[in-house]
Amino acid sequence: MGRHRAPVGTRRALVAAAVFVLSGCGSGDQGTTEGLVVDVVGDLSAVESFSVLDENGTHIYIPSADGDFAFPLPHLREHMISGEAVIVFWQDREGVRYAVKVDDAGS
Repeated sequence: MGRHRAPVGTRRALVAAAVFVLSGCGSGDQGTTEGLVVDVVGDLSAVESFSVLDENGTHIYIPSADGDFAFPLPHLREHMISGEAVIVFWQDREGVRYAVKVDDAGS
């Protein structure tokens, strides 16, 4: 029995679609947000997520991710209490901004 192969045009369309999907699955947009920490979710040893109020008054929810953090993330609670701003370097993954680096805003 012979193998059935899709027409060349169909195969090209499938390859193009696969490349498009895979290119969107890698690293997405990256950026920074500077602002005040207004919420921290987690315990004293780990932070699951936090929220930052930026200079435009927008609350930005940021799940934690593995990254380069200038301090242990539970320290974000001290920033929330003191009102000292942070700068968050984030990477967009399927429409969600994940923290990849967090530092004091003045650093």
